[in-house]
Amino acid sequence: MDIAVVGPAPPTRGGIAQHLEGLVGALRATGRTVAVWAWKKQYPRFMYRHPERDATAPPLEGARFTLRWWNPFSWLRVGWGVRRAGIVVFEWVTPAHALPLRAIRAMARGRVVIVVHNADPHEPFPGHRLLTRIGLGGTAARVTHSAAVGDRLRLMGLEVAEVIGLPASIDIIAQPAPARPPWALLSFGHVRPYKGVDITIDALARLVADGVDAMLTVAGTDWDEVARLRDRAAPLGDRVAFRPGYLTAAEVSEVFGAHHIVVLSYREGSQSGVIPLAHAAGRPVVVTRVGGLAEAVTDGVDGVVVDAADPASVATGIMRGIATFDELARNAPASVPTWAGVAAAVLRAAGEVG
Repeated sequence: MDIAVVGPAPPTRGGIAQHLEGLVGALRATGRTVAVWAWKKQYPRFMYRHPERDATAPPLEGARFTLRWWNPFSWLRVGWGVRRAGIVVFEWVTPAHALPLRAIRAMARGRVVIVVHNADPHEPFPGHRLLTRIGLGGTAARVTHSAAVGDRLRLMGLEVAEVIGLPASIDIIAQPAPARPPWALLSFGHVRPYKGVDITIDALARLVADGVDAMLTVAGTDWDEVARLRDRAAPLGDRVAFRPGYLTAAEVSEVFGAHHIVVLSYREGSQSGVIPLAHAAGRPVVVTRVGGLAEAVTDGVDGVVVDAADPASVATGIMRGIATFDELARNAPASVPTWAGVAAAVLRAAGEVG
């Protein structure tokens, strides 16, 4: 085989599995033979309490669902399977996978490229930096989707070979924007504390108090946050709707199509797959200037960047988005990076030119 790719793959849920699918498709489109070794079970229950698989998604063609986090024999089987590949690409998900990936790397004979989605886990745990150095260290070439992630890796003494923008994780179907008012705002993705959905709710409360006819939908898998957020949103009544749970690709297209502006009031973060989804759907975004979020948005062209993760700043950003909505929405699709570009970056990181 030419290339082996190791990581989560559909029907495993989540943006990184979709990322692997997009990358593999782009690599295969170059005429390369690509084998996929995927996770059968990624996490212990205490780390991820939700179903890991999407029952509606077909398995990625040719993927071998072999890896189990708890089974070293599965690590060795994958290591044996990738040993003849000229290039071995790893999707870095979490430091908890450091030992399995290092075991596989030890058996690989080809050039190793690691696509690093996060330099640090969203919920740090004791020893995560040591595990990150174990998993990402050595002679591997590292590819990131934001300079912010690359900067964080360099602070750990890990150099980065390529930085390339993040494409949309699914083929989203763009739809005409709904009539307005009301202005329909969307918070999309895993509902977790660092994403600042409470900031978005408080920003909406400010807008409504100022007479703006706006509403908000919070859509995505609940990480024990929705009950608290419902209480916070209660004074706004039916202006805030919750749609907890995993959304299929068709449902993602539908929910983006039903809204005008996507709001990411992140307190911290490295990057976000929500931004290219919004742009592909023809929707502008309002993002806070944290991590690499601002790298994916051109302020005043395809979205709005606000300097502080607080309700006043986010409310002001939303008003800027409302005032220039038509222009921002028109520009948004041109901002989406391509999977062909990501595949080319991976091949360059592996030492191939052209």
